[in-house]
This record gives sequence, structure tokens and C-alpha cells, in this order.
Amino acid sequence: MKRIVIMTVILFVLSLGGLAMMTLLLCRAQDKVEFTCVAQRGDPAVAEGLHLTEKDLLSSRVVWTTEHDLGARTQETKSRFSAKGLSYTGAVWDNEYGIYVMKPDKDYLQSLAQPDEQSVLFHPAEKMAYYDLAVVPGSSRNDEQVKERYDDLLSIDFPMLRIPVGQEDWMSMGVMRYSDGVDFTNVYASYLENGFHSWSAPAKEGTVMTVGFGPTVQPKADWAPEGFGLWLMAQSWSEPGEGRIQLVYPLDIERQRVAYLSSTEDGEYILLFLAEGEKLTLQMLDAETFRPVQTLDMGKIGQKETEVTYYDSNGEAGQTSKGAEYEPILVRRGEDFCVVAMGKRLTVLAYRERSLKKLFDCDMMDLYLIYIKDGLGFAWEDENVDSEQIAAVCNPLKSDWEDDFEHMSMVLKDGKLAIAWNVDNINQVDVMVEVYSAEGLVYAQGIRCGLLHQGAGQTVRAMQRPNIAWSS
Repeated sequence: MKRIVIMTVILFVLSLGGLAMMTLLLCRAQDKVEFTCVAQRGDPAVAEGLHLTEKDLLSSRVVWTTEHDLGARTQETKSRFSAKGLSYTGAVWDNEYGIYVMKPDKDYLQSLAQPDEQSVLFHPAEKMAYYDLAVVPGSSRNDEQVKERYDDLLSIDFPMLRIPVGQEDWMSMGVMRYSDGVDFTNVYASYLENGFHSWSAPAKEGTVMTVGFGPTVQPKADWAPEGFGLWLMAQSWSEPGEGRIQLVYPLDIERQRVAYLSSTEDGEYILLFLAEGEKLTLQMLDAETFRPVQTLDMGKIGQKETEVTYYDSNGEAGQTSKGAEYEPILVRRGEDFCVVAMGKRLTVLAYRERSLKKLFDCDMMDLYLIYIKDGLGFAWEDENVDSEQIAAVCNPLKSDWEDDFEHMSMVLKDGKLAIAWNVDNINQVDVMVEVYSAEGLVYAQGIRCGLLHQGAGQTVRAMQRPNIAWSS
């Protein structure tokens, strides 16, 4: 018996050694990974001194790290093996708080659920005149307006706002049936006539929060009986309930719409974007005293129409509601700069002694994957491409959530902003690098990684966002 156990252990160790040896051999075979520039725009001299670091992961065991010198068009790949496994690194989200509508009580929803239905359609006006609001943990970037109520340690009533229920409002929730009862999942879809977005940002003494109403909503002063604006939730949990929350920066609820809320990278200032009609301004506030430090004119804010449809458990389309919302604002915070994207408009701001200085505005340029006579090709949007030729569009604002604009690698030097990101919607391009200046897009390079296309299939993926840097 002991011999069998010993032989089993020896064979197991040998198998691990064989796996490691095979993996190391594979690493050596792939050390010379080929990277091909498949799309380029602008003068290569612009990329002089620009370096890109890109990583790829195979089956959570092998990682290839490639250093690209974009100006010299050279690259060097190194690989390593980990028997314990390597984890994928995506975007890191802040643990924020938000102001949300709470789902109605389970007993009422259960009375609406039909025995064979996998969803329930709920009309709030049948149950309430005002929405039940609470502060709950979660990213304020989440567009979902309706949340589950947590226990008292994680959920705080928010009576500072009284949002009226619209007569045409509705919510659709999933129904989960168990042997011991019924539960209701997150909201599939919802329409709120007086809908809002929740925003939050870290401050010196806690988290500052607010809500932003859409352009078609007409908020009234009595929606905020004790005043509207930015509320601070203190870091300390020693105070009970909503006593932790206080209004620290008043706003005019009828005139000023919060379009975005963030903070500087060092946490010294709050960045508050306000829409008044079609005009957008950026107010920089001290993150400790909430006193205004600077106001910048950010131009005109656009609007877009929205449409949401309720689908029953059979996939049949039911109620459809239309509305409008402001054009999304995205902010990438750097150590000494701030990049704002609205629509396809890019604004680059630099920090200058307790203030922001606008360096330049420009439009972001789309790269098209197009159908051509012999297969597929590339063209930029200013090359007058026939819309029927376009197979896919590549733009920094069209990446997925793991690699979105607010977390992309960006670096600013001598009035030039370099951006790098993983492309997720054009399989011919794996990494995109762009350089913007006051002249617009002055350089771009779409890079194809041979490793991802030489038979490895779905076992190879980008391990983390690429990193871009200018040499000193």
C-alpha cells in the first residue's frame, strides 16, 4: 500500500514538472510574438519617445509582457509561468455610495406575480405617491435607478428628496421561484417620468452625493424640503441614520442640473459639472470646505433621446416609453491633468496652482473597419467612406466596461495627449494608440497581436489594460 502511495506521489510530481516544462517551452516558443501595425495615421515622428506596455494571458498560467517603442517600431517580449495562476486585471471601481429608488416590499410584488410568469410588471402609482429613497453602497456610475434595500448598516433612508411618482411610471423585475418561496431579482427595465442619475465622489471627510435630473424633468423646490445640492455622508458610522448626512453645497434644483460629479486624482478638489439649459460649466470646489475655487465654461451640452421597452417572459414586447437625457460626460483623472469627453468632443485640462487651465479641445476620430474588394480594410471617418462599407467602428468611447475611457492609460506631455486601450469590437486590432493635440488626432496606430491569432483561440486574452508612457 505504501508503495502505491509513494508511486502515486512521484507520478503526480513528475506530471507537474512535465506541465511546467511544456509551459516553459511554449513560453520560449512564443517569446518572439509578432505584433503588426495594421492601421496608422499621422507622422511617426510624433510617437518618438512613446512607449507601450502590453500583457497577454494564457489559461491563467502564462503571461507575455511586451514593451513597444512606438517611435522606433521595435518590441521585446518576455514571458513567465505561474503554477498558482494569474488573475485578470480589469478596471478598479471605487466603493461609492448612491441615492436610489428602493424596490417595493416583497409581499406586494408577490401579489402581482402570476404562477407561470418569469417577470412582473409593477406600476408604482398604484402603491405610492412618492418614491422610497435610500443611500446604498455601489458605484454611482451604474445607470440602474432601482436597488434592493439592505440592512440598517448598509442602507440609510434619504428623506431629503421627495420624488413624485409619475402616473405612467413602470418597473419590470425578474421572478425567481424556489421550493420555499419567491424572490425578485434586479430590475430588468424601468421608466420614471422624474428619473434621475445618482452621483457620488470622495471628499475629505466622507462621500459627497447628489442626483442629476434629465432635461425633460421639471423638478420643483418642494422636492427638496430642506434644500437641494451636494450632501456629505460622514465617514464615521457612530452617528445614527440620516444624521450622518448634511447639505454642504446648495444648488437651485429648478435651474441647475448635475451632469457629472467627480474629484481630482489627489482628492483635494471636487469636480462638479452643471447644466443650465444648454450651457455646461465645471465648478471646482475645495474637497474639505466645499468653497468654490474656479468655474470653467465647458461649452454646449447635448441631449439624446431614450427609449425603454418592457418584455414579458415570452420575449413579447409590451409597454414602450420614450424620454431624453443629457449626453454622457466621461472624465479621466490624471496626476497633473484631467480629460473630459462629451459626445466625441475631447477637452484636455491641466492643473495649474489651485486651478484648471484648458489646453485644447478637439474631436475624437473614428477608425472604420470596412469591406473592400479583397476582404477587410481600414479607413478614418474623414476619408468619405460609404456607410454601407462599414463593418465596425473603433473609438475610445466605444470600448467595453473593463477598459472604459475613465480608466484608460493616458499621459500628457508638451501639449500632446497619448491614449492606449484594448479594442474589443474589431478582431483585426487588439491594441489602439492615439495621440491628440490642439490640431486634433495627430498620430494613431492600430496593433495586431500575433499571439492572439495563431491558434490559441479563446485561451489567450489581454490580461490588463495596456500602459502608455513618454520617455523623460
